[in-house]
Amino acid sequence: MATEETPTQNGKCPACRTENVPLKSVNGLFICEPCSSKRFSNKVRKSIQEAFEKQEEIRRKEAWVKRLEIAKKGVKYYEDEKLPEALKTFKDYIGILETRYKVPPGYLQVGLFNKKEDAGEILLIAGIMWDMAKIHDQMKGHQAEVRRYLNKFAEFSVDKPHMIMASEAIRRYVASGAAKNEKEFKNAHLFIQSHLTKCFLATAVYGESSDEVFYLRRFRDEVLNKSRFGRFLIQTYYKISPPICKKLIQSNKLNSTAKFILNPVVHYLMTVPKRNGLK
Repeated sequence: MATEETPTQNGKCPACRTENVPLKSVNGLFICEPCSSKRFSNKVRKSIQEAFEKQEEIRRKEAWVKRLEIAKKGVKYYEDEKLPEALKTFKDYIGILETRYKVPPGYLQVGLFNKKEDAGEILLIAGIMWDMAKIHDQMKGHQAEVRRYLNKFAEFSVDKPHMIMASEAIRRYVASGAAKNEKEFKNAHLFIQSHLTKCFLATAVYGESSDEVFYLRRFRDEVLNKSRFGRFLIQTYYKISPPICKKLIQSNKLNSTAKFILNPVVHYLMTVPKRNGLK
């Protein structure tokens, strides 16, 4: 009777316990070449499958623990201009996340992450997607990959504290003349810019998930938005805030000054909400 075989990774054979050997899928069992010709009873097959699943679970946990180390290794490769190594390492990191969140390759989404608890990971993913887009940009015939990674870069940047920096990174890259697929980068920049028009200065100063931003947004939605003059102030603020936000991101001194000005307002809204129409 013929067996169906599929190549897979190296590992410990769950049947004979031989370490670091190529494993293949033979009729549903991942075993080594010598074991592929053996016949196993249903009971033994079950124990082999359980052993393999246990090994895989251990491997997944170890990979998850080491994922940041892997990501940093990829960043170092990129900085050293070892682009093929950087690309492979970045893909390994993304693959670990896809396995963790049980999504197919290419389907990692920002909605899988907790906006506050995973803020650091979201920023890291955005940075890696950006580097991968630039790597593919320098490779002939990789326009589809450039577009895919730019889309992911935008997805993991929009409405996040680093959104302004993301927009500025694309602008600078295009302005430098390095972009081979200039149209793709300009489209990504326009997409992020369209969301930047709703960026309040407080987001640049305090961060997207801060309590300060929460109370200022409540004041916007529950007080300002209920009057014609308030809505006029909101629209005016939408128009002037993006360029100011960029300056705040680029200058720690300006950021500190803005925070000094905003702190009394935020404190007032947080401590005496009833005076401002907040529940």
